[in-house]
Amino acid sequence: MKQIKLWKVILTTSLAVVFVACSSSPQVQDFPAPARAAEEVEALDQELKVAADNNVDVLSPDNFEEAKEHNAKAKKILNKQGNRKDALHHVAKGKAYLRRSNEFAELARSNLDDVVQARQQAITAGAGKYFKRDFESAEDQ
Repeated sequence: MKQIKLWKVILTTSLAVVFVACSSSPQVQDFPAPARAAEEVEALDQELKVAADNNVDVLSPDNFEEAKEHNAKAKKILNKQGNRKDALHHVAKGKAYLRRSNEFAELARSNLDDVVQARQQAITAGAGKYFKRDFESAEDQ
């Protein structure tokens, strides 16, 4: 029985990896002309923080990192008083990658719920503080 469940997890995870590897960039929906770039950057910042609090950065690291990179590009454009439309496009791309990251994280949660719970319990118990080397090794895997 456990062997069948393990195979289901392996198969589902493998399919997810293949899907991610073969997929193109997420669909980006640009903002309307009157959108305020600074407000949209701040909103994406908050969404990224909420996602990180929900372990999305761990469960879907590549898409999460893309979202962060586009947010950083948008901030850089705004800080240099650059083209507001370019900044908004990067925010839109960041939101698209974050949306995808949340979707993949939800899939991973459903397949790896026990692992996610154990990780959270280890963090809460201070594993990173008391067993730093072991914890970092496990995190890298």
